[in-house]
Amino acid sequence: MSHDQNFKNLILDYPRAALEFFASEEATAIPPTARITPVRQEQ
Repeated sequence: MSHDQNFKNLILDYPRAALEFFASEEATAIPPTARITPVRQEQ
């Protein structure tokens, strides 16, 4: 498995932590009860 795929899997496994890391301002606006559903689409 490639480094890129491992990184994507971490984001999928921990979406809230990924949002807090990459977009902290936006993440604070999401309530803790919100369900985060990733869309798996390659560009």
